[in-house]
Amino acid sequence: MDRADSFSVVKTASGAIFAVHDVAMVPREQNPTKSELCKAVREQAKRKFGLSVKHKKAAMPVALLAAGIRAYHTDSRGEFSIIRLTVACMAAVMWAGCLRYSDMRMIWVGALRFYSTHMVFLLTTRKNDQYSEGDVVYIARGGKHFCPSMRSGGAKVVAQRMSFAKFMRHGHWVTQSAAMRYIQPSTEERVSVTAAAEY
Repeated sequence: MDRADSFSVVKTASGAIFAVHDVAMVPREQNPTKSELCKAVREQAKRKFGLSVKHKKAAMPVALLAAGIRAYHTDSRGEFSIIRLTVACMAAVMWAGCLRYSDMRMIWVGALRFYSTHMVFLLTTRKNDQYSEGDVVYIARGGKHFCPSMRSGGAKVVAQRMSFAKFMRHGHWVTQSAAMRYIQPSTEERVSVTAAAEY
C-alpha cells in the first residue's frame, strides 16, 4: 500500500490473489483474501485513497422500462405472478425514494402507511445512518404506471426539480460529491453556464 497511488491497485492485487487461490481450488473460506487482515488492508486503502468519483449509468429510456414492467408482471407462460409484480413495485418505490436495494430490503409490511396523496414508511437503518436513528420516507402518489430506473434515474429527475438541499435530504447523501455521482449534467445545462455570461 505504501507504493500504491489509488485504491484500485490494492483491489486489483487482492483480486489477483483471490483468483490464483480459486484456480488452485482452495476452498473459499480458506482463501487468504477472506481473512480479517486482508479485509482491514482493503478498508484502509479505501480510507487513505478514497474512491474515484464515477457517474452512475444514464437512466434507462422511459418507454423501454415501461414496456418491461408491463411485460414483467406475467411469467413465461403468460400467467399473473405476484412475485414479479412485487419486484416491479419495489423498482418503482426504489426509484421514487432514491433508495438502495439495501434500504428496500429493510422495509416490512407493518412499516407501510398509505394515504390518498402519498405513502410513508420507516427505515430503521440506512447505509449512512451512523447513529441508527432510522428515518421516515415520504413518497408522493404518482400519476404514471412506470419509472425510469432506481436510485440513479430517480436522483437525476429529482435533482432537476427541487433545491439541492432538499435533494440531498431525500437521497440521504452525506456529501455533495457522493450525490454528484448520480447526476450527470446535460449538454443544455453545461451550455447554459457560458450562455449566462452573455458575451
